[in-house]
Amino acid sequence: MAEKGNPGDAVAIVAVPFPAQGHLNQLLHLSLQLASHGFTVHYAAPAPQLRQAQARVHGWDDEALHSVQFHDLGISAYVSPPPDSTADSPFPSHLIPLWEAYTADARAPLAALLDELSASYRRLVVICDIMNSFAVKEAVRLPNGEAFVCNCVAVSSATGNMDPGHRLLRENGLQFIPMDAYLTKEFMDYEQQRARAAQSISSCAGILANACRALEGEFIDVFAQKLAADSKKLFAIGPLNPLLDTGALKQGRRRNECLDWLDRQPPESVLYVSFGTTSSLRVEQVAELAAALCGSKQRFIWVLRDADRGNIFADSGESESRHAKLLAEADRGNIFTDSGESESRYAKLLSEFSKETEGTGLVITGWAPQLEILAHGATAAFMSHCGWNSTMESLSHGKPILAWPMHSDQPWDAELVCKYLKAGFLVRPWENHGEVMPATTIQAVIEKMMASEEGLAVRQRAKALGDAVRSTRNDLEDFIDHITRMAAKGNPADTVAIVAVPFPAQGHLNQLLHLSLQLASSSHGITVHYAAPGPQLRQAQARVHGWDDKALLSIHFHDLGISTYVSPPPDPTADSPFPSHLMPLWEAYTADARAPLSALLDKLSASYRRVVVVCDTMNSFAVEEAARLPNGEAFALNCVAVSLLAMHMAPGHWLLRENDLHYVPMETYMTEEFKDYASQRARASQSILSGAGILANACRALEGDFIDVFAETLAAGGKKLFAIGPLNPLLNTGSSEQGRRQHECLDWLDRQPPDSVLYVSFGTTSSLRVEQVAEFAAALRSSKQRFIWVMRDADRGNIFTDTGEGESRHAKLLSEFSKQTEGTGLVITGWAPQLEILAHGATAAFMSHCGWNSTMESMSHGKPILAWPMHSDQPWDAELVCKYFKAGLLVRPWEKHGEVVPAATIQEVIEKMVASDEGMAVRQRAKALGDAVRSSRNEMEDFIAHITR
Repeated sequence: MAEKGNPGDAVAIVAVPFPAQGHLNQLLHLSLQLASHGFTVHYAAPAPQLRQAQARVHGWDDEALHSVQFHDLGISAYVSPPPDSTADSPFPSHLIPLWEAYTADARAPLAALLDELSASYRRLVVICDIMNSFAVKEAVRLPNGEAFVCNCVAVSSATGNMDPGHRLLRENGLQFIPMDAYLTKEFMDYEQQRARAAQSISSCAGILANACRALEGEFIDVFAQKLAADSKKLFAIGPLNPLLDTGALKQGRRRNECLDWLDRQPPESVLYVSFGTTSSLRVEQVAELAAALCGSKQRFIWVLRDADRGNIFADSGESESRHAKLLAEADRGNIFTDSGESESRYAKLLSEFSKETEGTGLVITGWAPQLEILAHGATAAFMSHCGWNSTMESLSHGKPILAWPMHSDQPWDAELVCKYLKAGFLVRPWENHGEVMPATTIQAVIEKMMASEEGLAVRQRAKALGDAVRSTRNDLEDFIDHITRMAAKGNPADTVAIVAVPFPAQGHLNQLLHLSLQLASSSHGITVHYAAPGPQLRQAQARVHGWDDKALLSIHFHDLGISTYVSPPPDPTADSPFPSHLMPLWEAYTADARAPLSALLDKLSASYRRVVVVCDTMNSFAVEEAARLPNGEAFALNCVAVSLLAMHMAPGHWLLRENDLHYVPMETYMTEEFKDYASQRARASQSILSGAGILANACRALEGDFIDVFAETLAAGGKKLFAIGPLNPLLNTGSSEQGRRQHECLDWLDRQPPDSVLYVSFGTTSSLRVEQVAEFAAALRSSKQRFIWVMRDADRGNIFTDTGEGESRHAKLLSEFSKQTEGTGLVITGWAPQLEILAHGATAAFMSHCGWNSTMESMSHGKPILAWPMHSDQPWDAELVCKYFKAGLLVRPWEKHGEVVPAATIQEVIEKMVASDEGMAVRQRAKALGDAVRSSRNEMEDFIAHITR
């Protein structure tokens, strides 16, 4: 559901990009610029392309994406073939199925979105790609709508057919060939008959161009005069990409490892090589380019990857693995050309490349942060395909171009850069695209740019152009003035808004995001906001599983900016297993998050009939902020077992005795430092006392007696308990569905027998000692048991600053262990899709730390637990699972957390679970509990009815 306009928000902007990387990227940069001016900005595209655009955008602060609201334009299924590097034409024809499906299907969901927004804003401005004529038509049919077309190519390429443009061409010695010459007949038919780009210009209010006068001033004037004759305006608002500091990028923010490598290189010493997202080089050409780089002795970064598929998330990895395999095979003297013929010459070239460029070059086979690379002071020049995005990014940062055009507008861009701007050299003219460029030709151009007087002049010219771009005023402010003319206030919404405020730790972030997604997906049409610090927002979104790709688009995410904090790695050798390394994050959060939350709630309070804050019990400040609003109320989410809270009540003690359960207060498993923080600053108990009620990730099939005890106690204080668990989705327990994006471990599970795999993971706040890892590996090896083992250390406070130590410290053991268990086990050193693993029919049991998230996910999917509790509520959860549910076996009691559990003990419990009668009974009990959870009614509908009363 689209968010209604707030009073004072008179204009809403809807960006509708064409689904190709260079187009997605330009419109997302523009959307972020407009959002930074205070506009409500919506960005609408098919779900995979939304994810693509968000994942790849660079040059903005981590929280910038939260200022834009993303909407899925659902389209029908389409084939997403890999690119064909051997095709006669370099044009990316493999993307045509995506483009056909998009043009055929995206209009209806866009129309629905625009209708909804039109009722809430004084003016609705649609900014769409020139290829999206349907978006222009949908905008102009609205009484308060207007459309502007974004031209994603050089303005000069559009002036070639105008008489004044020909004058400019002649005066500057330029050769203009219509773009059609570099396209395929199939694409031209699509563009003219279905995309109908020409209609976009004739029907729109004006044109936005990623152009600036420092580069194309004369051409901009020609095009503007032509449009003015038709009563349309041209706004040259480029460069759309951010203009970054040209020195080494600042430390302390999330960055790609290639930037660390650049930091160690001399100034202006590195050649950056990349051919964009729609081009693939033949194997023979890869080998020749490698030989040229090797022969030039030039420092370089080479992005060696194939063109994108239509859905990059359906890519099974060929685009990266083809070249990784190529380099590996070259080292063994074994390589085949794209024609399939053995070719020792290319093997020799690539083998020499790998050896001779060690230390001077960096090869990236995945996605690279191009904008930051081009902005870096160590980067000297850019060998490029000359897509307009890349051209603008390079020249706006003063970097010359070695031009290697492939298709579409790129040959013209190369002509413009080399002849008109005099800021580049041509490596290969487009006319020679069917030929393999020899290494000697490529090397000559590299050395000309990097080591000759002529090259120095070109580099200086590019630098001067970069300075001119930075000092030139663009037309963005003029465009903003134009669309905000005669603006009036929008209509406030008379609805209920929910604001979820999680505590910044994975198990808490995850539960509240699952709850947010459930509420947003309900039939009640509730608007849901989710507020956390920027890195934790990204963490929650990146790790959530069990939902459709587009589900996250139903939530409005907000950054609660907090002060800088240290983010140390975990210490697996510490006396206590409690994650004390997270304390700096938690202290900063509790100290700073209140002010931005207060501002958000004030804004929402003016627009909604009721604002319902659902916050973690650790966030007492959120309860207090909700309570001060005239239309606010707060509910605290209890992220641990209800039974843990019921223990403090007399009926709870009776349940303990009756079930022979041993209870030790949770504080026993915490540090003094955390207890002081929880009681003095977080004030968790205050959340329960001040809130309107409690939400619990609990269900009656598991904790019915304890829920009754706790509910009765709350009722006596005039508060309600809603047992709304399990919050995690209940997935199909068969094999994973084919055809949808999935982690490689799920493919591996699909090949295993039913109920045969032990899943091992100790959560996000625990790290095993090296000695314990070794004993555990020995136990798995000796048990001959199929397994998936998530071998990773605890999260840092900011997981995006993790330099990888947690994964690399087990490298030696991993190498040996992987060989010994090859075929029977899978080790994952990164993030794993736990929910899908537990839901999979091949998974038999779960060796777990017994965090409540993991316990609920396991029980709700009928999987028994081998309990290895670490800290906090986990020892109680282990007691509950093993003694009360009778759905688990204890591997190691918490009291022995300081000891290394020997392999023999671990192996004994594994074999007991998977191969004994006692284990069979436990597995059957867990399966019965899973069935009971699925059939048990939770109280979610009761809660929704309560807050919408």
